[in-house]
Amino acid sequence: MSYVKFSEIPVEGLENVYILPSARLSNNGKITTINLPDFLDAQSIFAVLKYVNNTWSIKGNSEVDDGVLVFGEMSRDGNNIAISVGKDADINSGVFRYDSVEDQWVQIGSDISDNLFPSLSSDGLTLSCLGNVDLSCSVFRYSDSSWNIIGQFNQDSFLQKQLSNDGNRIIIFVENGDDSGIIKVYEYDGENWNQLGSDLSTNINYAQFYIASSQMACISGDGTTVALTGVDDECYVSIYKYVGDEWQQIGDNIMLGVIEKESLSLSLSNNGNKIVIGLPDFTDEASSQGRIEIHDYSGGDWNLINAFNGDPIGFNYFGSSVSISGDGKVVSVVNGIAGEGFGNFKASFYRLQNSNKKKKKKRYFFNNMTGCKKLCTI
Repeated sequence: MSYVKFSEIPVEGLENVYILPSARLSNNGKITTINLPDFLDAQSIFAVLKYVNNTWSIKGNSEVDDGVLVFGEMSRDGNNIAISVGKDADINSGVFRYDSVEDQWVQIGSDISDNLFPSLSSDGLTLSCLGNVDLSCSVFRYSDSSWNIIGQFNQDSFLQKQLSNDGNRIIIFVENGDDSGIIKVYEYDGENWNQLGSDLSTNINYAQFYIASSQMACISGDGTTVALTGVDDECYVSIYKYVGDEWQQIGDNIMLGVIEKESLSLSLSNNGNKIVIGLPDFTDEASSQGRIEIHDYSGGDWNLINAFNGDPIGFNYFGSSVSISGDGKVVSVVNGIAGEGFGNFKASFYRLQNSNKKKKKKRYFFNNMTGCKKLCTI
């Protein structure tokens, strides 16, 4: 099996995207978000697109551009979006559900004030955000037509987080100082959030997670697998599965060579058996063209399926943000890197092809009754 590029979306017009641009995929890979937040000019591009008849088109009234600072996320079912909108020094988050009859996004519940960087469960009914001031993490659940808080982690060292599909597990990064950090995973039992297993250590610090915009560690959709980056003599990715009551590493570390660890980005499939790794600072012949690697877990280890390098002409830093669909069949990759002066971006999309699939053969059969040939496909 291998992945083949089937589409791309160029995006232009923003020059100061300090948080990495992103293209997040739905479970089936047929819906994606495009999000480019521009801090310096307080504007953004955010849109939800659907892939129909070999073309990406806007889904509903989701397109947002000028005048606001937007951070957006989409639920894995592709029918809910959470948007943090900043204007006049205020940042509020809201959740919108797609109305297929009216072809528009309709807000459910009221805004949640002073929260940003939203993350949604697959059904869009659980929302996690970071506080705009202290960066503490809060989790909300939608019931009785309103968003009700079901958990809060009151430490300003919490920064990166991601929910599982059912919204009952969350991965959180805790700053540990000295260029290091701790990954914790919590599970909601209906009343309280309880830590699952022991801490997972990483030598990635607070600032590096902030730059990576929630992609230096990730959790699978089913909440059983986590991946995190680290560095020794070279960069690597470690993947752990929750077995019994502890996190156990599966397979060896995926070694990535000597690359700036701040720039790695990760995304796991729903079952945790496929991972896409973005390496935007990968260089080849002195060009920062970037690279992605797609790995599959089988036979007790991680095996490289494909590796793609970016185009060093025009669109550098390929792999700044990556996403893999829940079913593991589609991968999105964004070119461009956070910072002043980087105004051209491109999202590229790859689809899994099964090389073992038998090709259908066309054969003609002669009908003795009519004297005509009949075309059959077998």
